Amino acid sequence: MSALAADVVAMLDAAGVSTAHVVGHDWGGAVAWYLGTHHADRVASLTVLSTPHPAAMAHSMTRSLQPLRRWYTLAVQLPVLPELVLSRTLEPALRASGLPAHLARQYGRRFASPSALHGPLAWYRAAGRRPPWQVLDGVGTGSGDVVVPTTYVWGHHDPALGRAAAQDTRNHVSADYLFVELDAGHWLPELHPDEVAGAVLDRVRHAA
Repeated sequence: MSALAADVVAMLDAAGVSTAHVVGHDWGGAVAWYLGTHHADRVASLTVLSTPHPAAMAHSMTRSLQPLRRWYTLAVQLPVLPELVLSRTLEPALRASGLPAHLARQYGRRFASPSALHGPLAWYRAAGRRPPWQVLDGVGTGSGDVVVPTTYVWGHHDPALGRAAAQDTRNHVSADYLFVELDAGHWLPELHPDEVAGAVLDRVRHAA
């Protein structure tokens, strides 16, 4: 995660931008949380979609049904087999998760070979080698709190990310915080672009 965040900082440097309003969904949300903790001087505000704060996720793993929602993160730790299976089943799996058919078809074609899936699955495998409560240094001591203005947008029909972690996320942001709950699933940018854009713009205006 530190390397991924460093890539974002390097991109800001290359663009000559001192601070940016950061928006992230799913894995991008995990990177956004890390930036808001370790590179707060480069982040004007955060808008995180779906992905709860890592410490809230860790807390929910022992106090809710969250482990059952995340069964697939364990399944993909196996070598080779996940690539072979997903190269044949990714499109219908994405459709079943609520992603629009044309996007599911596009992603299914893009990752139709085991070799194309190896990189994406490596994210999950790398995360599996480190407990979620260690993702942000200082979690549990208060130093892992996000210190920039933050909006967290969550769909209460999300099959992978439950309410316990969503509600606990507010306890890990020590700056201005807004929780937006949508009547939605996981694919917020694709299926609820107006609500997402509104939340981003509202956060940017309030942080300015």
